[in-house]
Amino acid sequence: MRETLRPGPRRLLAALALLAMTGPSAGPADAAGPRWRVERSHGYHVHAIWGSSERNVYAVGETGTILHFDGDRWKELASGTETTLFGVWGASERSVWAMGKGLLLRGDTAGWKPVETGIRERLYAAWGTSERDIFFVGFNGTILHFDGRRFEVQAGKPGAGDRGSGGPWLTGVWGTSPRDVWAVGSRGTILHFDGARWSPSPSGTTRTLAAVWGSSAESVWAAGEDGTILHWDGSRWSPAAASAPGILLGGLWGSSGKDVFAVGTAGTILHWDGTRWSRMESGSDRILTGIWGVPGRTVLATGTLGTILRFGAGSAASGGGAAGTAATPVAAGTSVTTRETLNGIWTAPDGETWIVGGSGTILRGDGTRWSASDPGTKAYFRALDGSARDAIVAVGDAGAIVAFDGERWAATESGVTTALFGVAAPSKSEAWAVGAKGTVLRYDGTRWHPVPSGTVASLNGVSASGPLVLAVGERGTILKLGDGAADPMPSGVSWALRDVWCDPDGGAFAVGDVGTILRFDGTAWTQMKSAMPHNLRGVWGRSASDVWAVGHEGTVLHWNGTAWSRLKNGPVQLHSVHASRDGQVLAVGAWGTIHSVSATTTDRR
Repeated sequence: MRETLRPGPRRLLAALALLAMTGPSAGPADAAGPRWRVERSHGYHVHAIWGSSERNVYAVGETGTILHFDGDRWKELASGTETTLFGVWGASERSVWAMGKGLLLRGDTAGWKPVETGIRERLYAAWGTSERDIFFVGFNGTILHFDGRRFEVQAGKPGAGDRGSGGPWLTGVWGTSPRDVWAVGSRGTILHFDGARWSPSPSGTTRTLAAVWGSSAESVWAAGEDGTILHWDGSRWSPAAASAPGILLGGLWGSSGKDVFAVGTAGTILHWDGTRWSRMESGSDRILTGIWGVPGRTVLATGTLGTILRFGAGSAASGGGAAGTAATPVAAGTSVTTRETLNGIWTAPDGETWIVGGSGTILRGDGTRWSASDPGTKAYFRALDGSARDAIVAVGDAGAIVAFDGERWAATESGVTTALFGVAAPSKSEAWAVGAKGTVLRYDGTRWHPVPSGTVASLNGVSASGPLVLAVGERGTILKLGDGAADPMPSGVSWALRDVWCDPDGGAFAVGDVGTILRFDGTAWTQMKSAMPHNLRGVWGRSASDVWAVGHEGTVLHWNGTAWSRLKNGPVQLHSVHASRDGQVLAVGAWGTIHSVSATTTDRR
């Protein structure tokens, strides 16, 4: 069970920015220079941001949220919808566009009105040269062009369905002119428009690309999954050296070719100074998904739970607290004892529940009260599992593995430096760990051994029940693990799979992007109808007829043996699910969230 956010319908979009206080490049701040500070830290997720000036900035997000900054304070505007808005872009200060699921709005501070496009596809981003030349991109490879009077579908298959069978998700678009436009998306997709037609451009990767930005026709950047950053030099795309493994970079923005920013999960902000990429301290561990700035003045980044960060000049009051201070937003029904992202949860046979997360966070409790347990490291933990109170294993970034013997945690040598995303520990003498670049490790009671996986795809989850051990990962990868072997199994999907749970009867359930849910009957995998298209991150069950799945937008799904139903539990992203001693089902996620979910508030829409 892992935390990593992936783009998909939930998209990752955005970027970070620069601040040139006196020179051509802001660069990472030093002790005496400008720093990122929290300007707003409450409310629904804010996915994207755009402005025409420092005093006219728009940010959009969950439940139809539209925020406007007038240079002094942020104010929420009436959008007339509760549909999630993924992107915002303006042709001028009086002509701003906001886009979402089957919805396109046009307006400004005076009001917003829906615009009929002729399609009902999700739209994620927009870019244009003027009011009469705007490109919108979205689900099923959709590229929509507006010429000032009418909309034309230039690419993709709008309406092909929520599973994206019509083409890749396109989540970023940028250009230099009407004859030089780039669009990026899932599966490493990069498309280029030359004024007449869209054509693919080889990216050299199959990783999702979530954002694109450039300083000229000869210098364009694309960023996305697992810290991937690509650069176009006018003739080809090539990978850039940037150290952000396991991070989904959702946004790009810059003021020049020597001053570019990328933002992503876990509060990640990277800066390009014309020579190299380096990390900046953001002061936040939230998922950052949007970015925009004013060269030489200020940069704004947006993210989950209403987060807005500012770098450089200017300040604002949000109506809920002073700039530069962070509230601790807590959705109804949650209990928070830490602000770290929580990625994994497991309950021991004795009834004690354990939770792991960022910065070495390990919590233990009874489902109501929680206390910290010191692992002796600040590793970013992704998952945990065990067979007894004195046989618990947690894994995380940089090959981190720690084991609990009933009294204390101790580091265990993994033999790898890649991030580990999932662990299954069915007994004291057997455990499995999986991670980036197809990493598979097996524990034999004495030490960990590498197991050839036959794939370089990241493996995101692993589960074991009796002799059945299964691992799932990117591009629909499913492996059946055994003695020194990893046998591939056909999944029938190309989406990333994020987690897997083996039931006691020899079957299994796997979940992943775009609401993907697969079921294994002991012989073959089949796809199930999930009730929601949101990305799913964790799955667990008591039996084959009592299974829970959690994911983006606080999604909680329950399988009763006949059908999946959805439960409403708030906007916080959830990463893992398990039951506590008293039988309540708990889900953990972003910003220290611990949800107690109930099967009595079913939403079957």
